[in-house]
Amino acid sequence: MKSLSPLLSGVLYTGIVIVSVILAMNILGPVVEKMKDRAAFEEARSFMASLDKTIQKVVKEGRYSTRVISLDFSRGKYIIDNKTNRIKYELETEAKLVSPGTMKKVGNLIIASGDDVKVEDLGNVIRMSNSYLQVNFTKIGNESSYAPVNLSQMITEIKLIKENITINPGIILKFSDVESGNGYVKAEEMGENLPVGKVIVHVKSGAMSFDVVYTLKSYADFITLSVKNVKIE
Repeated sequence: MKSLSPLLSGVLYTGIVIVSVILAMNILGPVVEKMKDRAAFEEARSFMASLDKTIQKVVKEGRYSTRVISLDFSRGKYIIDNKTNRIKYELETEAKLVSPGTMKKVGNLIIASGDDVKVEDLGNVIRMSNSYLQVNFTKIGNESSYAPVNLSQMITEIKLIKENITINPGIILKFSDVESGNGYVKAEEMGENLPVGKVIVHVKSGAMSFDVVYTLKSYADFITLSVKNVKIE
């Protein structure tokens, strides 16, 4: 029995080492992947900034001016969007590179987390939508031409896209007992592939004016409301 002990100990020791290595890889693996994603993101950001400068130079140099751009990347993908005339880099990652639902603009470079929101002007309706929700707002007036506004009648329709259910909400909304007045309804920004959409309802009632801001973020199944720019004359 004693002669077998070293062999058994060696097998047990080897087994422990193998288990330890597997555990270490399981723990460190996701960390390494996030580090690689971060490096790829920084590389792409640098490339896009350099590309923008090159495009600006070509534009200034005029017709027949050309440049050769080397595009080499290991993670993510570059997309030429002919609809918006944009070059996009997309990277799906679990690393916290950009705060969810945010957008930062540096020159012509836009850095955003999520691009699931679409805001449309449909004539009498402003529509905000993402993969989960479609919300219709009544379009009223503009900054130079106010029209009657009722906060309880701004949202005319909500559609739950995945469930294919349409809701005509009965909403009563007031701010400081003010439900209606004169003002306008507008989208902060129109377009597709936005990280967030916002519809602004400006209301002036007597001496008080304020903005009610409806916000829809990428991949959110709800909208949020906030009141801003409250003024009393």
